[in-house]
Amino acid sequence: MMNQKLESWADCMNVHGNEECENRHTSITGAPIACVDGMAGEYECQNIDLISFISHPEMTGDPRTVGNDMWGWEDPITGNEYAIVCQSDGTTFVDVTDPINPQIVGRLPSTNINHNAWRDAKVYRDHVYIIAEATDHGMQVFDLHRLRGLEQTTPIRIFDETFWYTEFDVYDVYV
Repeated sequence: MMNQKLESWADCMNVHGNEECENRHTSITGAPIACVDGMAGEYECQNIDLISFISHPEMTGDPRTVGNDMWGWEDPITGNEYAIVCQSDGTTFVDVTDPINPQIVGRLPSTNINHNAWRDAKVYRDHVYIIAEATDHGMQVFDLHRLRGLEQTTPIRIFDETFWYTEFDVYDVYV
């Protein structure tokens, strides 16, 4: 699947150039878009309406950012639901409790400056464990309780990890 994604990205870059490929999707919030004749706005659909969408560049402030994976967490105290969005340059936390109006509550940057094709995250006991396919990235651990009560800010809030394991690099994480 990752090879298909990278090939698709390369094809877009060859045909349209850097600027258009980096900013090819527009964020959609505030009102659902009905699936009509196989399309919900600019997106293909099959009997499922589009509730909202936030582009990766909007989540990060960097037009080069692409995504590859996501996970979720429900706060056991507040009931708020969060998307944990894995991206080429870090991880973004989005409060999706109101799915029509998702709120970007912050970002945890990568431990290195390189954009990586693969990042993975899993949740265990209210902590997220994040790895990346990159030399010297290790594993970031983030206490998800830190998201409690936060709202979207401009500029985007930047977090540091709760703990950083540096003794190894791994490709995937399971808990």
